[in-house]
Amino acid sequence: MKKYLRRIDILKIFSCAAVLLYHLGLLKGGYLAVCTFFVLSGYSAVRSLQIKKTVSWKDHYRRRAQRLYLPLLLSVLLSIGLLVFFPQVRWLNLRSETLSVLFGYNNLWQIRAKSDYFARAAASPFVHFWYIAILLQYELLFPFLYVPLKRLGRRSKALPCLLLIILILCSALRFTLLSLDGEITKAYYGTFSRSFAYLGGILLGFTHRYYPLPVVKDQRVCRHGFSLLLAVMTGMFLFCDPEILFAPMMLLATFFSLRLMDHAAAEEAKSTPLLHTIASLTYEIYLLHYPFLYLLASSELPAILQKSLALLLTAVLALLLHALCRPLKRFFLLQLGCTLLLTVAALFGMKSYASAEDYRAEMTSLQEKLEANKKLIEERNREREITLEGEDRMAAYLDSELSDEEIAAEILKTSPVTAIGDSILLDAVDRFYEILPDSYFDCEISRNLYAGEKILQQLKDEGRLGDPLILCLATNGDFSRKRCEELLEITEDRTVFWVNAVGADDPRYNARFAEFAAEHPSIHIVDWEQASKGHPEYFYYDGIHVIGAGVAAFRDTIYQEMLKVTAEEFRQYRSEAAERAETLRREKIGIYGNEALAGLYEYLPDDPKIGIFTADYDFSMLQKELSAKKEAGELEGTVVLLLDQEAGFSAADYRKILEICEGERIILCKLTDSDLSSLSEKAKILDIHHLCEEDPSLLHSDHLHLNEKGNEVLAQLLKEALTNEGS
Repeated sequence: MKKYLRRIDILKIFSCAAVLLYHLGLLKGGYLAVCTFFVLSGYSAVRSLQIKKTVSWKDHYRRRAQRLYLPLLLSVLLSIGLLVFFPQVRWLNLRSETLSVLFGYNNLWQIRAKSDYFARAAASPFVHFWYIAILLQYELLFPFLYVPLKRLGRRSKALPCLLLIILILCSALRFTLLSLDGEITKAYYGTFSRSFAYLGGILLGFTHRYYPLPVVKDQRVCRHGFSLLLAVMTGMFLFCDPEILFAPMMLLATFFSLRLMDHAAAEEAKSTPLLHTIASLTYEIYLLHYPFLYLLASSELPAILQKSLALLLTAVLALLLHALCRPLKRFFLLQLGCTLLLTVAALFGMKSYASAEDYRAEMTSLQEKLEANKKLIEERNREREITLEGEDRMAAYLDSELSDEEIAAEILKTSPVTAIGDSILLDAVDRFYEILPDSYFDCEISRNLYAGEKILQQLKDEGRLGDPLILCLATNGDFSRKRCEELLEITEDRTVFWVNAVGADDPRYNARFAEFAAEHPSIHIVDWEQASKGHPEYFYYDGIHVIGAGVAAFRDTIYQEMLKVTAEEFRQYRSEAAERAETLRREKIGIYGNEALAGLYEYLPDDPKIGIFTADYDFSMLQKELSAKKEAGELEGTVVLLLDQEAGFSAADYRKILEICEGERIILCKLTDSDLSSLSEKAKILDIHHLCEEDPSLLHSDHLHLNEKGNEVLAQLLKEALTNEGS
């Protein structure tokens, strides 16, 4: 086994670094390295027993307890003890989750809790111990699998390999099917669904035992192959998004891990002491790094300092744990000191665990409420069909005497509000229905932006995506500008109310989304983080979910932002409506006249913008009609006056009429010998009387009224005047 150590040690360090960088937020595909850990564990378990003539189950479990369980126990107690220095950390499930870790069923606990590993910081400092739980389960069952396989191998070398291949395929199929069904939690945490990597390591161990590797004379080929595979794995770690091709990438990572083990086994060089020492610390580093990252993330230290301090503490404690759990003949005093120090720390952790409050009743109450609200959503959504089409809801309130805020409230009551969110929004659904009875809600525990985006797309494809939108998707997962841009494409021109988070997985989420929203006017930030600041009574112990007055405050914070924006939109709508009405009014033409206008009808264009008003007008009558229209805002933008001498209008009368129509375009058709030259600055005067004096053929035989020819001339002059005025 020793001859394989160098590249196996490199592989351990490489995989540990990948997981570490993933939890630091620097390597989005680093979670794939856990597949390599499983392969290494399965392979090492087989090779460690194959070198022995007989299998001692007692010895196997003793060594596993010393190597795996003792560091785990100490890490758990140390992490709990550290909580006293971080009072701001609210860990609701400390008791139940700690028990699941210590008794090796944390992965099953995570499944039951519907936890999402890719919403990392939302859970606890023990979120990564699902892997240890599965590993402990595998190590517990390993002798029961190994002994029968070894006996089968005595009959035929192919039988154990064939059986393992069948088990691997079944596990991979189970993992893939769960992933395709959207059951990512069950796929990721399932004992059997994740066994394909561990079984692959066991298969490799048997294969190397029964079918010895060919001697590679040119070690450069072997070295280059190993390096190339590491480069490929590095590329996967760098660019693999856990939300894209999840199952294929996990299976591919396992395949490459097996090939890396092949190359590692083909090497004859031993590991260097330094390399081997670092590799032997990888287990302790895995145990300790995330609790430190989690706890320090709640401090007010700069992010770079938080991570640097976490790495430093991890390195120091990993060395201490390693020294305690591994006999050191040459450093007895050092080991004794480490033992005393860690024992005191562990006892303090035990005391902290014993004195920790049990919030299971509180969380059960929250769970019951969330379940009740989910049923309420289902009932309300079944009873209601979203109507996206219909008359403009704002138009009905243009003449309303209500305030803008009251109008906004009435508009929102009948608006097809669509709300997509996680358990935070789900917690307040019943309160929202009180003020937004026609809302459509779709909420799910641990939902992140990616899942919310798929719901939005589905609703849009079905023609059921309303407007405005309430999105509460900032608590779980990391910020992704790409996802935000995709979301904006789905929402199009709808008004989006984005609720920021308290206790988000990604501490930078709120600030980074605010920067994104500033570039897009359709997005309005609901600042729940600021509104809830200084109000611990709003939250359950976790500091995330709302309770009591917090539910109403959460709803009101969102609703008040919606009222403010809707009221502003209504004011804008009303202003635009007024502008449109004013534009239409100014485009209208009102022709006012007495009997002189009657003969002009057939020569005027058939235009809906032209209104012809004929009557036996006297000054008082026309003044009253124009004044009423002016006061009501209905006076035409262009006013044409066509009154002959029977109306009896003097220049003074016309001047008063022009004062009423001030600000509008005035065309005055002069049909009498009155001197109207003083009005030329306020009105365009068409001197028909002068034309008739020059050409009497424009008049009837009574020399008063225009004949057909005269009306044609007047119509042409009026058309030219209107055209010139319009231009």
